[in-house]
Amino acid sequence: MKKFQFHLQKVIDIKEKNRELVEWSYTKILNDLQKEEKKLADLFSDKQQIEKQLSDEQKKGITIIKLQQVYDYLAFLRSQINQQKEMIKKQEHQLQEKKDELKEAKIEEKIWHHYKDKRLQEYLLESKRDEQKQIDELATYRSYY
Repeated sequence: MKKFQFHLQKVIDIKEKNRELVEWSYTKILNDLQKEEKKLADLFSDKQQIEKQLSDEQKKGITIIKLQQVYDYLAFLRSQINQQKEMIKKQEHQLQEKKDELKEAKIEEKIWHHYKDKRLQEYLLESKRDEQKQIDELATYRSYY
């Protein structure tokens, strides 16, 4: 009996490779997003720490020059926080796009695997018919002689 060979196996291989590449890309974007979120958390932590120090120093007494430096630094931190939020928003958008692309790649791969399974079932059914036909012919041949 002839072995089953799916004539579009290369298509399935390409679809699997595409899904793997999209998964890798998705994972990279997710890791980058997590790094950016950590940076944002660090910036918020720095800002809170500076604000606490400012509050403590104001109670003790602080020079105007030092006060201006702290306010300038806080303004810088706020600016960095806003930039970081924008960066995170962009990466979240990229992540969503990649997630949609991954979903589509998985669907395509599943469709092709389903098609292959259907062809395999047809092949098995045809093989079973051929086998039965041979058995019937053999039985007819033996009963004839």
